Amino acid sequence: MTCRRRRRFLVIDSRRTQRAIVAACILIWGNATLACTSTDEPTVDDSFKRAAHVVMAEVIHGWRTAQSADPNAPSAVETVQFRVLVQWKGSYGPGAVVLTKTRVGVDACGLTIDPELRVLVATPASELRPGAVWILFLGGDSPHELHYDTGTARIGDGGELILERLYKLSRRR
Repeated sequence: MTCRRRRRFLVIDSRRTQRAIVAACILIWGNATLACTSTDEPTVDDSFKRAAHVVMAEVIHGWRTAQSADPNAPSAVETVQFRVLVQWKGSYGPGAVVLTKTRVGVDACGLTIDPELRVLVATPASELRPGAVWILFLGGDSPHELHYDTGTARIGDGGELILERLYKLSRRR
């Protein structure tokens, strides 16, 4: 194994060492790492087919319960009310209010709508800022749960890139 300094990063040249580091991470963070990791990101077409409702919606109000540092404590729950702006699929028309309740935290795969939150460990309860616009791929009945593997995305973080495809898919139906 050879190591060399490149700028401020340590570069490890051994594939065996890199694999050992990945294996150690999986062992340390085990279930959360494997449960939330997918080899393939869903395509817009797949997300559209799987979802019962596909809408563009604005955050009206949201809040999160506290996340404890205790690993045995329950996950934080993020509850968000969205107002539908555009409907591509399902029964939520423009103006409808959609409720989501999502488990978020180290042991959960929920997608937080809070753009400033990076790690949910010992996070205090907080209010979530209204106004952000999201493309939501939702299943079944309310309250819905937001997940990384559904295709849900915030406008400004990639959601705008799928708008054209959503309009085409909705016209086919």
